[in-house]
Amino acid sequence: MKVVFEILGLLVSGGFVAVAGLIVYRRYQRGLQTFGDFGERWEVGLAALLALAGLFGLFVGVPTYHPKVAVGEVPRSIVLEEGGEPRGDDTVGERSSAAPGTPEIETREDGLQTAVALLKGQIERLESDLERERITLSSVRREAAHFQEELANERARAEDAAERNEVLEVRLTKADAERQAADRQAREAWLAADRAALEEEQREAFDELTREILALNEQLSLITIRATHWPRLAGLEAVATFELYLEDFAADSDRPRGAGLFAFDRLSHKMPGDHEGRLKEALGGNAGEVLCLVVAEPLAGRVPLKQAIEGLPELADYDADPLLLSILAEFQYIRTRVQLLGADALFTVRGYADGEEGPWELPLDTEDRAVSLHKNSDPMASSDYALTFRPELTAEVQGRPADYDSYGSEDLPNLRAAEVADVLSAMLDACPPQSRRKTGSVAAQVLEGRVQDGRPFDSRARVNLLVSLDQE
Repeated sequence: MKVVFEILGLLVSGGFVAVAGLIVYRRYQRGLQTFGDFGERWEVGLAALLALAGLFGLFVGVPTYHPKVAVGEVPRSIVLEEGGEPRGDDTVGERSSAAPGTPEIETREDGLQTAVALLKGQIERLESDLERERITLSSVRREAAHFQEELANERARAEDAAERNEVLEVRLTKADAERQAADRQAREAWLAADRAALEEEQREAFDELTREILALNEQLSLITIRATHWPRLAGLEAVATFELYLEDFAADSDRPRGAGLFAFDRLSHKMPGDHEGRLKEALGGNAGEVLCLVVAEPLAGRVPLKQAIEGLPELADYDADPLLLSILAEFQYIRTRVQLLGADALFTVRGYADGEEGPWELPLDTEDRAVSLHKNSDPMASSDYALTFRPELTAEVQGRPADYDSYGSEDLPNLRAAEVADVLSAMLDACPPQSRRKTGSVAAQVLEGRVQDGRPFDSRARVNLLVSLDQE
């Protein structure tokens, strides 16, 4: 309320001064020649009195309304301009609450100095952090450049390795082709030598037998028959030797040991594809009879063998891989046709294994331990060409000493060969040829097997056919 009265007093004083000025102005317009009139003199006196009253009111009111100015204090904005930057909330009408040089001003100056020092410290820390970031960035860039250089080097090495690998693959392919060609030439040379060593009558029988047996390939779709020199039984020279191999393994057909007819699981000696595990017993019963019926029509020339085999898995009523049953049907067809030729024949089986996953042992059934086989006549030979065997059979116990109730990689070759030979033997008497002409004898026997060191892994069983040329 005091402030309101002070403002009204100032307005009244200002009004007095304004009215005095107005009177003087009007008097000036009428001229000074009437100044001697009483009325005119009264107006001049009134104007002077109002001017004096107004000026006095202003003189008194202004110090009263601004007491701090009266005692010589200065606005806060002026103090801040002298001692530091003005704050954003300072206005022209605000004034400092303390006079210059007082303890409060000094405290504020100390606070400002402290704040400035803190800001400088923050700036210095920020600059230090920025410098560290620059150093880190520089290090990261150097590492990135080094990485890019290493990556380029690795890429160059990879490209170089790829080029070398490509060159090696070309060389290996060439070497493999050369080896296959050499094996093929060796086989043909041995066959020519075998034929040349025969007597004239035997040579004619050899040629005729070879033509008839190789002609069986026309009916076969899974098994392929080829003439070969190996394996040999020592002392038996008048023989014609053939290999029966699965067409899927044809890439190895020129190797001395052959391509193979059955491929076993790496650690197993059981017949691959025999899900029930009693194939030998089944072939002596219904499954064997079904095989006989299946091959009877092709033997009579009424239907192709492939067509006759198509319904075999359902007819056999035995849980086995259809491929296995089809291979056995084609084997039965071959066996019957060979027997009808009237010559004595021997199917030999040799098993292989690799030693890459040893040593290990697995349980061995009692009925699998005893194996009769033809021993290798040169057991110290490490070459693939060591394929000559003794003519007599030798009984051997398979398994790991001393109890022989387990087997390892060393036992797999003979165990696999015995498994295949037992299955083939069960088929030999299943359906004897219905013919009035003389038929030859057929048997299936085991050749001592081998653990094949190194690669490629070999877990196959090879089946060969040796047909005697000496007929009684």
